[in-house]
Amino acid sequence: MATQQTRVNSPTKLSIYDYDARITRTVTLIQNETSQKNQEIIQRYDDLMLCASMAKATRHKHLQTILNLTRYLKKDWDIATANDIGNLVVEIVRRYANDNGQETYTSYDHKKILKIFFRWIKLGSREFRDIGDPPETKSIRIKTPSDRLSIEDLIKTTKTKLSSRYEKQHYHSTVENMFRNAPCPILIL
Repeated sequence: MATQQTRVNSPTKLSIYDYDARITRTVTLIQNETSQKNQEIIQRYDDLMLCASMAKATRHKHLQTILNLTRYLKKDWDIATANDIGNLVVEIVRRYANDNGQETYTSYDHKKILKIFFRWIKLGSREFRDIGDPPETKSIRIKTPSDRLSIEDLIKTTKTKLSSRYEKQHYHSTVENMFRNAPCPILIL
């Protein structure tokens, strides 16, 4: 077992993103910035993610987001009320929604991880299909962020990237043919 642990963390195994170092830094921030009770709760959650064989990138994302949420909550997770969670969602939207107040990927991720983490705290499982949501997070609505381009925007953006006259003519006729009978004038990317 010890040789396997050494091999996994050996310096010869290179990673572009170095999630081990990122997780270590995030755990250090959690230890420095949160209460002892919250540290214990977050450590148990991290242990659960390890036992579930979650990817290091996923673990890092969850830990980093939980650290942010803990900073905004400003109290221990085990005594958080529905009102506290509602205020937390308001803070997420204020900080991370776009200028129109619409969901962004950051606000989406924060709400999603909040629901999963708080479900685990209150009900003992991360899985919605096993136990549903606690009353404190039942009303949180998560909308998928919209990345929509109109056909005109797509054509304009792509035409500026094309260099030769032939490329522009060929592209224009191809796009026209693709969307001539399209049922919906919007692309979802």
